[in-house]
Amino acid sequence: SKPAVGGPLYPPVHAFLYAPLGLIERPRVAYQVFQVVAVLTLVVAARGVTVLSGGRVPWPVATVALFLFPGTRSGLDLGQNPTLTLAIAVWGWALASRGYTAAGGAVWGLFAFKPVWGLAFF
Repeated sequence: SKPAVGGPLYPPVHAFLYAPLGLIERPRVAYQVFQVVAVLTLVVAARGVTVLSGGRVPWPVATVALFLFPGTRSGLDLGQNPTLTLAIAVWGWALASRGYTAAGGAVWGLFAFKPVWGLAFF
């Protein structure tokens, strides 16, 4: 008889990421658009790995390694966004390690859309 206390783990700011996809009339097209975005953010994360390693890991090798990482395929197949989370973590770290602490902190501030994962990384 009492209402349950609780709710989704994602805050309202998460809707800003998905609202444009909701404007696409055909769900299959929206799903495919999101898959393309997820692959592009994986490539961006791979570039961050190259920057973070000081160039010791070439960008194509980092891209292939991230594609082969367990869970990447299922994240892409299910339309989830682990590649965006990874890109935020890697680029925040890369910027902070190069002395751009304010920029790195600003990038890590993007974890506001997914605070549970932000806490898990730190």
